Amino acid sequence: MFDAIFYLKLIISCVGFILAIFFIIREYKINSKRYKYGLLPAIGFFLAGILQLISALTY
Repeated sequence: MFDAIFYLKLIISCVGFILAIFFIIREYKINSKRYKYGLLPAIGFFLAGILQLISALTY
């Protein structure tokens, strides 16, 4: 049971990192002048990924 929850949390953190990268690339391609506004969802997904990674490592 421990391994399943650990790997599930790692997968969720990887999805958060991938979504953060996706939002950064997408927003930079759409409007490179207002690049900072597209970083808000990317920062959110990145922080969610970090929190899930910390949660998985301390579980």
